[in-house]
Amino acid sequence: FSQTLKQLGFDPKERSIKIGISGSSGMIGRRTIELARVLGIEVIRSERQNRKSKQDVRWPRGVQSASEDHLDAFENLDAWIHLGGVGIADRRWIDSYKQAIRSSRVESTSKLVDRLGKLNRPPKVLVCASGVGIYGDRGEELLDEKSSVDRGVTGDDFLADVARQWESSARAYENQGGRVALARFAMVLHPRHGALSKLLLPFQLGVGGPMGDGKQYWPWVHVDDAASILLYLAADQRCQGPFNVSAPECLTNREFSRVLAKVLRRPSWLPAPGFALRMALGQMADSLLLASAQAVPRGLMESGYRFRFGTLEGALGNLLGR
Repeated sequence: FSQTLKQLGFDPKERSIKIGISGSSGMIGRRTIELARVLGIEVIRSERQNRKSKQDVRWPRGVQSASEDHLDAFENLDAWIHLGGVGIADRRWIDSYKQAIRSSRVESTSKLVDRLGKLNRPPKVLVCASGVGIYGDRGEELLDEKSSVDRGVTGDDFLADVARQWESSARAYENQGGRVALARFAMVLHPRHGALSKLLLPFQLGVGGPMGDGKQYWPWVHVDDAASILLYLAADQRCQGPFNVSAPECLTNREFSRVLAKVLRRPSWLPAPGFALRMALGQMADSLLLASAQAVPRGLMESGYRFRFGTLEGALGNLLGR
């Protein structure tokens, strides 16, 4: 990956490379910072006013932090990576939390674009997170970056609507002359955070299985590829617009469950009925667990990005130490 960045002209040994990042305290942000520092890239974290980073988070040497209103600290950066947003699965989707999901993405991105526009030497590129939820529930349809995300196709889907507004807010940076790349994340796999961490216990106890009928597609990506792709999108000047950040192998939920059980050497026999998931989780169950999006990373593969973890069995084997 280091050689790839050098070929793209993103070589810290040749000149000082510095990126800014917002929303860095989450799983993807921390891994991206760790990778950037290993590659010799300087990092400056943006922190919200009156909010300090958690005391138990130890950032690598060479990582700076500055309040978001301290504009001078963000001058002359090569790129900005924006990962803002409260966790979509952290709480039940009552109206107030749905508003928090929307505002922490859409409004925070609009404010970021406005702040970057006030800089004398703004970043050349903005890489903004998004999600494959923008496609809505599409059954067996093969979805790449050219697939429609219009409301007429996705219907009244909450996550799709949020993602459309989120991407629109980010693309306003193009009006300021900057390049914008949109990282449409699939389910990011990490053993201690996110969806995989919640799936492990029932499977380890031998009571895991498919959700609903198990026919819905579950796109996924290893956390290391997720971090690598963010830096890759920042470095490659050809990368503009949306990119599906999902592994080449997209499996159904039933297939995903079978592979996870195989890696853990446990059975996968107890399905979770859709009605039970809806009773427990409400609207979140349909959007996060039962919706189907067969997303493929056509844009990344055509640009030349090489996935480190292209199969689910290999990714889970790495993450779970098997």
